[in-house]
Amino acid sequence: MAFQLDFFAKPIIIDGSYPEVVKSQVALTSKKQGYPSSRLPEFTEEEKKMIKGTADFFADMYNNPVIYITENGFPQGDPTSFDDALRWEYFRQTFQELFRGTI
Repeated sequence: MAFQLDFFAKPIIIDGSYPEVVKSQVALTSKKQGYPSSRLPEFTEEEKKMIKGTADFFADMYNNPVIYITENGFPQGDPTSFDDALRWEYFRQTFQELFRGTI
């Protein structure tokens, strides 16, 4: 998670810095590869202030923001059927899970 989501989210949403585990792992790998310092760039204080809060939305562990579903797709064959029973069941199940708080 730290290398896939937190790498991007933590600097923008939280504090302008990469996760500690990312910094330590990149520094360790850089040292093993013979680099004099970590290959991971560091943000200046000015850059931290500039990027913090620039995202308008991120979910789950980042302060539990409101979630907006702006698009929700359902695969269909070609030609599209006029029988929407499967699509409505898909939407019903999706909303059911949202109301349970599992998504």
